[in-house]
Amino acid sequence: ANQHLSLGAWVLFGVLFTWQMPHFLAIAWMYRDQYRAAGLVMLKRDDHTGLPTALTSLIFTFLLTAITLVPFNSGFSGSTFLGGALVINSVFFLAALHFCADRSRPVARRLFLASILYLPFVLGLMVFTMQ
Repeated sequence: ANQHLSLGAWVLFGVLFTWQMPHFLAIAWMYRDQYRAAGLVMLKRDDHTGLPTALTSLIFTFLLTAITLVPFNSGFSGSTFLGGALVINSVFFLAALHFCADRSRPVARRLFLASILYLPFVLGLMVFTMQ
């Protein structure tokens, strides 16, 4: 029995861990008034502008990009994976960047929708292009 986790397992963990932050924060920002009314603390209490929330989302999308490049950098995937991952990550990163510039509900919703599309696309790309 192998007691060690493979690099692929760590990459999968890293993708799921970092992906959930922009996903969760977009939801928390969209429904902040409802959460507050229910007495639930989902965001920092002093985050009235949403900038700390948006910057955290941006940081995690950047980290997510770095993590998804590990399979290519480790030789487990080829240029097809690299190209697809760069496109998918760029779209997600741009949605987070837009959220930093405009913390309105529609922009937060676009980040949320981008997060929903991101996960099956990047995981599917990993499954179909890994060597």
